[in-house]
Amino acid sequence: LGYKEIIEFEDYYGKYKRQDIAKAVVNKPIEATWKGTQWVYNPDVPKEEDPLFIAWKKMYRDLKLKQAFIRLEKLAALGKYGVLVMGFNDIKTKEDWREPLRTGDGLKLLYVSPYAENNAKILEWDNNTASPRYGKPTVYDLNYNSDSGGSITLHIHHTRIIHVPGECLTSDIEGTPVLEVVYNRLMDLEKVVGGSGEMFWRGARPGIGAEVDKDHKSDSGLRDRMEDQM
Repeated sequence: LGYKEIIEFEDYYGKYKRQDIAKAVVNKPIEATWKGTQWVYNPDVPKEEDPLFIAWKKMYRDLKLKQAFIRLEKLAALGKYGVLVMGFNDIKTKEDWREPLRTGDGLKLLYVSPYAENNAKILEWDNNTASPRYGKPTVYDLNYNSDSGGSITLHIHHTRIIHVPGECLTSDIEGTPVLEVVYNRLMDLEKVVGGSGEMFWRGARPGIGAEVDKDHKSDSGLRDRMEDQM
């Protein structure tokens, strides 16, 4: 039936961009989940006196966290995972991205940026069986085209990234893309809807036929003029 045996991220992304049903399958549950405002606070302290709530409210607004979380979840749904890169003020050079994040006074989160798995490939894994992070990523290879037209490549330590997998079953790192289970049906939909439209387009205007009565008499000039007009 022409179904793809191996479906790549670009296939899912292409369906999401060009097919309304595919986009709805991904978007509707996520947008319903993130309705309203997301608060972080201490329930035992009045909000106007709660430093946690005050700090969260400012960061939530300044960094546009709701939009970032929605984008992150959509990207994770399209592939096996998505990542949220956190830009702190301790970054001075490109090489600093590879260093672990060290908390302390003066550390500030400046921005967050969501990326899909095709832009944030796992470069290195923790292979130490005695490590609590055994089998998990340690460094990501981030590649993307900036809005200014340039290409950027960074090696980023895992402490500067929030890793969000899709629906997990056998792995904590790589989930199942949301569109995988319906991908064949999406192809069938294209065949039926597109095929019906194509058949109508080809058959709705088959052409014009004309036949002269067998008893009609005319000279060659009249016949030529009639053919030109037709």
